[in-house]
Amino acid sequence: MEENTNTLNNKTENIESADISTNTTNFNQLYDTEMPTSVNTHPSTSTHCTKCGRPILRDETIYPRERHPGAPTICRECYEIMCIGYINSYYFKPTPTFYEDLSDRRFFGVELEVDAGGYSNIVAKEIHNIANTFCDRKIYIKGDSSVPDGFEIVSHPMTLRYHMNIMKWEEIMEHLINSGYVSHSSHTCGLHCHVNRTSLGSTLEEQESTIANILYFVENNWDKMLSFSRRTEKQMSKWAARYGILTNPMDTLDYVNASNPCRYKCINLLNDDTVEFRMFNGTLRYNTFIATLQMVNEICNVAVSLSDKEMMNLSWSDFISRIGRNKNKELFTYLKEKGLLPNVQSNNIYDNQGGVCQCVAYSA
Repeated sequence: MEENTNTLNNKTENIESADISTNTTNFNQLYDTEMPTSVNTHPSTSTHCTKCGRPILRDETIYPRERHPGAPTICRECYEIMCIGYINSYYFKPTPTFYEDLSDRRFFGVELEVDAGGYSNIVAKEIHNIANTFCDRKIYIKGDSSVPDGFEIVSHPMTLRYHMNIMKWEEIMEHLINSGYVSHSSHTCGLHCHVNRTSLGSTLEEQESTIANILYFVENNWDKMLSFSRRTEKQMSKWAARYGILTNPMDTLDYVNASNPCRYKCINLLNDDTVEFRMFNGTLRYNTFIATLQMVNEICNVAVSLSDKEMMNLSWSDFISRIGRNKNKELFTYLKEKGLLPNVQSNNIYDNQGGVCQCVAYSA
């Protein structure tokens, strides 16, 4: 979005104080070294945003009136809101904040697209305020040309426990539905999940081995994953195409690395710090949303723990048997609804948010 300087300055003077939060340190610092508990606040390297009060590194500050004495010290997130409202540009990418137990090294960054309710800064602000507080920013919102009558909600990296127990996803989804938005039935919206690479192995070699297993698992169980995703084959080929299975996990990874780079793949490997699971259709049904995150986590678990030979011998039934039911109740409910539990089939009718209106399950 392009606007002239005078327009931006006028908006800067009239904007309300934003509800946004503390930040920590950059992605590489957090994952490549010992995890810090707070940002460096030495005066020579850091300062505070005069809008939200959070500590920021000096080289991350923005000075809208830097030519004038006494210009405010403003972080990038506050400046974006001041200039263009609560829906940021597609290319907006703030320094991530990591949520919950830092001893749990697996974090999930979620991108949830919604459509059909309008490109509304009013609704975006309401969603922003449900999730965020003055000192605690958990999400930001971006425009996306694939959802011209909506927007994309992006979470900062959170542990699975945090997504399930603390993050207000259910309240956000209820508000979006009440505001006229859809996700599952739009045919364009996706639910993408980023997982930090460092949770997949302590060395680059271990990470590559785990990623190879993830690719092989998805390809080897493509029909099951297609059903789980709630996408059609046509939708998948457009937004999250498969690579094609080869003889073993490492050959699959070698094939992917040798292919022309493209992010519109079921597993996007173009990000330096994360592996992106792109195959899932969007949803505003909370159980389906949590089940999707749990599925991604279980795929990562099995990919980390098995050798390539063990992965090649892993059946779908074996995979399901490794999943703890007590910690993954939403996942097992969803697998049953979709007929993806071993020896169970289903004949379901889904509403426009991806929820089950009618569920008929029976033994095969």
